[in-house]
Amino acid sequence: MSKELPNNQKQNEEVDLIVFFNLMGNAIGKVLDFFRGIFKAIFSSIIFSLKALFKSWKIVLGILLVSALIGFGIEKSKPTIYSTEMLVEPYFNSKYQLVTNINYFNALIANNEKETLKSIFNVSDDIINEVESFDIEPGPESENDRLLQYEEFITQLDSVRAQEYTYEQFLENRSVYAGKYFLIKANAYKSNVFKDLEEGILSSFPNDYTNKEIIIVDNASVEDGTEEYLKEKESHGFKVFRQKERDTNNEFAKALNLICEESTGDFIAPLQGDVQF
Repeated sequence: MSKELPNNQKQNEEVDLIVFFNLMGNAIGKVLDFFRGIFKAIFSSIIFSLKALFKSWKIVLGILLVSALIGFGIEKSKPTIYSTEMLVEPYFNSKYQLVTNINYFNALIANNEKETLKSIFNVSDDIINEVESFDIEPGPESENDRLLQYEEFITQLDSVRAQEYTYEQFLENRSVYAGKYFLIKANAYKSNVFKDLEEGILSSFPNDYTNKEIIIVDNASVEDGTEEYLKEKESHGFKVFRQKERDTNNEFAKALNLICEESTGDFIAPLQGDVQF
């Protein structure tokens, strides 16, 4: 009997394998039947839709034509909007007032405050009635301009935050006030009103320095931070002249002569350390 046990065990193992493979085959078959049913349903839906489309192609074509005509009519009924752009460089931090004024103009237009707009732009009703809106956005700038803005921004942060704040984050989160140049767009229903609006837009941004010219003469200063200070003043519209050599006996007289030569105004008010107003 001990010799027959291995044969019976082998037969049992073969039976178990046959059962296992039958189960696996049935499971795979059910999976394939499931996916086959899905593809069949999708294919049947496509065929059914195409059959319905071919049967009612005239209705479908009619709907498309009517929709196209309605869209064309709506587009043609819209008034034509003409736009013109003006590139400006605000001085003396007046860019904040510039953006505020543009928003103020749009609010006046939305509220139909024509009299206020007429007084601001000094134009007639015919011109104001044609104005649709104003837009403002940062003007053109180079990669170098953006890098300089980023460096200036970083100097205002503490050391820890400055290390964490990346250039990409700055570009993504910076405001409209970050740029040096601004693009103002005027939108109107007629194209011949822009020449009247331009003067009004420019005259609506006055500041204490609009009619003043500020000239700085640096007498070859060697103190730390001088160049950075002068560059900042230049960025705000100041005229800066740098003397290459220092003449302690005649430096004020030479600087005053240079100011008189370069000034374009009618009156000159020289300032120095011991002059007060």
